[in-house]
Amino acid sequence: MSRIHTLALAAIAAASLHGAASAAALYAGAAIGQSDYRIDTTGASSADTTDTAGKVYLGTTITRHLGVEAAVFDLGRTTGSIFVPGAGTVNASAQVRGLGISGVFSAPVGPVSLFAKAGIAYVRASAEANVSTGLPGSESSWQPTVGLGVSYPLAGQLAVRGEWERVRARFPGDGEDHVDLLSVGLSYRF
Repeated sequence: MSRIHTLALAAIAAASLHGAASAAALYAGAAIGQSDYRIDTTGASSADTTDTAGKVYLGTTITRHLGVEAAVFDLGRTTGSIFVPGAGTVNASAQVRGLGISGVFSAPVGPVSLFAKAGIAYVRASAEANVSTGLPGSESSWQPTVGLGVSYPLAGQLAVRGEWERVRARFPGDGEDHVDLLSVGLSYRF
C-alpha cells in the first residue's frame, strides 16, 4: 500500500470522524474471526480457504441511524497445492490486508442494534508460489466492501458485536475474488 494512498484515506477518515464527533459519540473496537476466501479451487489437490482474521475500527454515530466507520483489517492467508505436469506439485498461498471507510446504517430493536454498512477499502492482496508461475507478487486496489451485524450492550459503554463482511480483492494475475469475514468483538463508546 503506498504511503500517499494510506495517508489520503487516513486524512479522509479523520476529517469525517472529527467533523461528526462534535454531534455524536465516538466508538472504537476490535474483532477476531474467520475469513473465507471465495476462490476457485477446482483441480487443487489440497486447499485451505479459511484462516483466523481480525480488525480494529474507529467510528462515530452522526444521527441515531447513520454513522461512519474506519477500519484496518488482516484477513489471514489461504493456501493450496496443485499438480502441474512438468513442474510437479506447486504450492501457493495468498493474503489480504487493507484499510477502509464505510457508511453505517443502524436500527435499534430493543437493547440490540442491527446494522448494515457499505464502503470502500484500499486492499493489498499478495500471492506466493514455490515455482515461477508469474503469479507471485502483490496487487493493491480500491475495492467495495459490505457488511451486516448486530451489537448488544454489555455494561456501561461496552458492547459485544457480531458481524459478517465481504471484501473484494484483486490478486496478481488472477482477477478479482471475494473474501468473507465472520467476526465477534468488543466496542467501547466514548
